[in-house]
Amino acid sequence: EASVKDAERAMRVKVAEADATAIDGENQASARIAASQAELATKRAEAYEKGEGRKKQAEAMVMEMQNRALAKAALAELEKVEAEQRAKLEAPARAQKAKVLVDAEASAERRRIEAQAEADAIFLKLEAEAKGNYEILARKGEGLKAIVEACGGSKEAFQMMLLEHLDNLAEASAKAISGIKFDKVVVWENGGGNGKSNTADFISGVARSLPPMLQVMKDIGGVELPEALVKLNTADSEKEAHASNGAPPKEGAKTS
Repeated sequence: EASVKDAERAMRVKVAEADATAIDGENQASARIAASQAELATKRAEAYEKGEGRKKQAEAMVMEMQNRALAKAALAELEKVEAEQRAKLEAPARAQKAKVLVDAEASAERRRIEAQAEADAIFLKLEAEAKGNYEILARKGEGLKAIVEACGGSKEAFQMMLLEHLDNLAEASAKAISGIKFDKVVVWENGGGNGKSNTADFISGVARSLPPMLQVMKDIGGVELPEALVKLNTADSEKEAHASNGAPPKEGAKTS
């Protein structure tokens, strides 16, 4: 019986040791599990915190970008409104400026067209006048050539043409002396130092003013100078010539 009891006691001791060993193993396993779970929870918490931080950071960045976009949109809208207002204010001025430019260009073009038309008209007029004058001169030249040939020479033709205007020459000669009032001519006679009287000087001066025209009338129309005027003018001319060179007058020359 004693050996049986010892064996039972030994069995119980072994069972108790086995149970203790099993419990210790279980406890160690539980401790390891708890530690692992705690570590996992910690890592999860850290990951969550990091995730939340990054999320908040991302949300902040998104918010900032949205605010910037809104600010830009507001600025763009303000600029748009200002541009519209400025366009409304500047539109009349621009329209007036454009109208002024168009009117100025139209006026300049109109003046250019008018000037060109006037220049063309003047050119055509001058061209027509030139052609007309050319034709007149050509016909006149042909007529003069025929007159010269008919008269037998240029001198004869010249005399004939002057003869046609003899009345005009005579009228001009008459007008040249028509202003002299012979009935009111007063000559103070006090004698001259050269043997000539003032009256003779006056008469000879008048006589000298007539021969050029009268000579033309004589050559063309056959009008003879009065003999008294011819002799008076010839004598006075010779006296003046001899007085200038100191020679005596020719014999036969009459003096006043």
